[in-house]
Amino acid sequence: MRKLISVKVAVYGILFLLSALLIFHILMVLRLLPAKIVWGGNLESNRQIYSFEMVSLFLNVLMILVIINFINPKKETFKRWSVFILIMFIYFLINTIANIFSVSLMETLIFTPFSLILALFCLRLFLECKDLTLRSKN
Repeated sequence: MRKLISVKVAVYGILFLLSALLIFHILMVLRLLPAKIVWGGNLESNRQIYSFEMVSLFLNVLMILVIINFINPKKETFKRWSVFILIMFIYFLINTIANIFSVSLMETLIFTPFSLILALFCLRLFLECKDLTLRSKN
């Protein structure tokens, strides 16, 4: 995996994809996109859409901040960042599985690969954190 995806590609890939998702979720909050293309097509009311999309916006901003802080961390913080990045990996892996089973064809076709790529990028960064943590102990 280390040879397939560089840390730089993973970092900038995550930032690019999360920024695109941020824009997407803003468009959802503004109701410029149909609600049936997200959350498995299960949202029924405007209140549900707003609530779920606000959670999504918050998580996306939080993940962007984690990646920005990953770029230039202090040596002693690699272990902490590795935990956050592992959580992101698990989140995107679960999201990929959920997207596969979505009733929305658009969600399945577009967001399944999107989530899978984000999961792979997060796995790459997690492996880098693990290596750096082990090296800093020696």
